[in-house]
Amino acid sequence: MRQRIHEKAHAYFFFKRICKAKRNQFFGATDALFDTNIDASDFSVGVLAAPKAGMLLCYGFLQALYVQQDAVQTLGDAFDLKWRAENDPELKRIRDVRNRLCGHPSKAGERDKSKKISSATISLHDISPAGFSGDIYFDDCFEKVQVDVQTFMKLNKERLLPQMMKIEAEMDKREKAFRDERSGERFASCVEGGFSYLVDRLHCILNNEDRRIQADCHADMMRDILLKLQDHLRSKGFADHADTLAFRVVFRGIDLLQGIIRSGNGSEEAQDHFDLIYSGLQRYIHDLIREISELDKKLGAPI
Repeated sequence: MRQRIHEKAHAYFFFKRICKAKRNQFFGATDALFDTNIDASDFSVGVLAAPKAGMLLCYGFLQALYVQQDAVQTLGDAFDLKWRAENDPELKRIRDVRNRLCGHPSKAGERDKSKKISSATISLHDISPAGFSGDIYFDDCFEKVQVDVQTFMKLNKERLLPQMMKIEAEMDKREKAFRDERSGERFASCVEGGFSYLVDRLHCILNNEDRRIQADCHADMMRDILLKLQDHLRSKGFADHADTLAFRVVFRGIDLLQGIIRSGNGSEEAQDHFDLIYSGLQRYIHDLIREISELDKKLGAPI
């Protein structure tokens, strides 16, 4: 689920248009889910490899689950989903165990009206690859907590999964709305039909004055079409597709060819330069049209 959401965030158009701070927080949260899942899963390996670091591993395991909950909350915040882990009794229990066992003293019970002060110990002798136990001391009572690593991990994932599903559904909903709003667009239509004719006729023999004049006019027409395509892309929220390498190189190539055409130099050397630049320009025009066609295809694809 985490991987699917992460990949959709990279692929969905609408996500690229939310504020940068929310995007950064979102990807930070997906990275945190990935890292903490590995860390928590390696608890037993750590205990066997470094038994003297058992206390630190216990703290780290509980912290990893806590971070997972906060990460899911952050993912939801990116889409204004007002969900809090502490409102789920099972997740709140995990958070309270983390707060109680890792704090000396501690005031656990997030959002509770009255927080009870406690102290805690984790017995080094009770730490095993399967889990550990802790003793929590209050002013008026005592509580023994048994942390079974697999049970805690399974519970944490099961309680977080429904919220992850809501986040994915919200992402799908927003992306569908974005695509539906632009379903009538076909950006590639700007460079279909007569555009390929202009590209072909841009090539000329430089010592043929009539063809030079025609090629110069065709260069102006090509530039106008591409500028309108750029403006259209930007007006529809696709500035990132309007400012690509292909656009930049194509405009540069047209300028260079017009410079040679207007110089009036019909020498063999000038023709060689012209032909080389034209060949490269054709390749980048092909790349540009392919990119725009892929954009059209993706906009028309189902979620």
